[in-house]
Amino acid sequence: MVFVVSPMNTAPDYVHPVAKNFSDFLRLILVCGDVAAVEQAWMWDKIQFEAFLQENPITQGQQQTLSEIVEKLKLKPMEQPWSYIKPCNLHLITAKSSIQKIIMILI
Repeated sequence: MVFVVSPMNTAPDYVHPVAKNFSDFLRLILVCGDVAAVEQAWMWDKIQFEAFLQENPITQGQQQTLSEIVEKLKLKPMEQPWSYIKPCNLHLITAKSSIQKIIMILI
């Protein structure tokens, strides 16, 4: 499983699962251009996610790098990134222990 870590977020929103494996993570990056949308998707609905992608199109420099990933790793962009990312976050349960530490449990 691949997680994003956002240390500037408030507790308990530091860590979020975004992909089942590294290949799927790269496939998300191929469609999103970078990690920004993938990292923030947990707090958005589908409309906000798609608006972010529209407002932040892939740059020429990013496209060159992404093309190399496609060519060398033989990966294709994730067909429906929102439909993939959102269920990953539903498998994360956050619970507080008796000493108020945050415990992350994957189910």
